[in-house]
Amino acid sequence: MGRDMQQFSDKKAQQLLEFVSNVEQAAKRGLEVNRELEFIPAEKKISTKQCEWILKDCKLFRSAIYRIFGLQQ
Repeated sequence: MGRDMQQFSDKKAQQLLEFVSNVEQAAKRGLEVNRELEFIPAEKKISTKQCEWILKDCKLFRSAIYRIFGLQQ
């Protein structure tokens, strides 16, 4: 792969990893909200189970990005 193509690939991988990180932080914040703001009705907030699923998905996506782009974890 040429140097320009490698730089492009690395940049895209970084963008994907940043996106996954942002989603992961949102899910962690969702868990915090569920703990801290118990008075908010369940139908008005994301469930703990959904947040946990999202965190597992983020781990899976991050692993796939590293594997697909040939990056070291």
